[in-house]
Amino acid sequence: MGCALACALASHGIPVRVIDRGSLETLLSDRTSDNRAIALSPTSKNLLEHIGIWKNLHQDAEPILDIKTVHGSTGSTVSFQQNHSPLGYIVPMSVLKQGIAQRVKDFSDLIQWVTGEVESIEKNTHSLSILLKDGAVLKTPLIVGVDGKNSKVRELGGFESIVWDYGKEAIVCTYSHEDRHQGIAWEIFMEEGPFAILPMTENRSSIVWSVQCDIAQALKELSDEDFDAVIMEKMNPYRANLKRTSPRWIYPIGIQLTERYAKDGIVLVGDAAHVMHPLAGQGVNMGFRDVAALTEVLVDYNALGLSLGDSQAHSKYERWRRFDNLSMTMMTDTFDALFSNNSKVLKKLRESGLKIVEQSIGLRKLFSENAMGTGGKLPRLLQGLSLQS
Repeated sequence: MGCALACALASHGIPVRVIDRGSLETLLSDRTSDNRAIALSPTSKNLLEHIGIWKNLHQDAEPILDIKTVHGSTGSTVSFQQNHSPLGYIVPMSVLKQGIAQRVKDFSDLIQWVTGEVESIEKNTHSLSILLKDGAVLKTPLIVGVDGKNSKVRELGGFESIVWDYGKEAIVCTYSHEDRHQGIAWEIFMEEGPFAILPMTENRSSIVWSVQCDIAQALKELSDEDFDAVIMEKMNPYRANLKRTSPRWIYPIGIQLTERYAKDGIVLVGDAAHVMHPLAGQGVNMGFRDVAALTEVLVDYNALGLSLGDSQAHSKYERWRRFDNLSMTMMTDTFDALFSNNSKVLKKLRESGLKIVEQSIGLRKLFSENAMGTGGKLPRLLQGLSLQS
């Protein structure tokens, strides 16, 4: 996400320094370390296209032509198919990271890559100083923390966060299959937890199964043969003749909300500011919304000759993004509570709810807009519009 922000700013003539523990060359050569399949919304695609990243990854992007939601115990299915355009695109996270890194390389005159780790931040009257562990000191009017849920910048900036651990983990892996997936993404609400089947290129599908930690640990300890037997049983109604093509990965699931996004010349973006349940697949997309909003604010202020360290610009970004991110986080949390509870009352409620959604064009349109990232006040870059006047 940090490299995407750097590319967005550089594409509008704003110089950036990226501080990262690894080298750019390492990032460029790595296509295996992150096995997750990411669902990019059409609005995120607009951003990536506008700043020259989409061309580096479009060949590995599989369009989502329909999303089918299934209540496992009843078989009730709701379809969110769009007639004219994809609901999103599935891209491997490793491909996304590498595609962004390739674009960083194009901006060698505007993006300075600094390999190192942040040790401390000193707040001065008109600027900030970053001390790296190797002793180097960098001065800047603005620091953007885009360093993930365990953000060092957030910690050094004194930002308060609320953390909630679901006690669950997501099992992630990829399977090839003989039958064509036809661009359909499935979200099956099983007794153990939501089971997503996401369409990928080359007739493959990625699965994301959110389960309690004890179940995840039991699945982790299974032999490859026994693990595949469990997953294939879950997938057989939707995919046939399966063969796993990746390792199995486990990721912890939780919520993290930072009370503020901007303070004393420091701004937070993406997982450094908010982490949500993967149920709706919107975590990365909300991060790209942050990138687009902050880019728009800074480019507008820069065009007026104002400092990028202007606190009013940072406050504008914070007001713009906090409510949107909070709303999405609460929505995914509510869905998890509704569909991961064995209460007989809630079981009847979710069965009735799915039937209502299935029969309502308006509600299906609302959920489709949510998946496509078209709701709320969209930054211009997400609309495919230029920031240049």
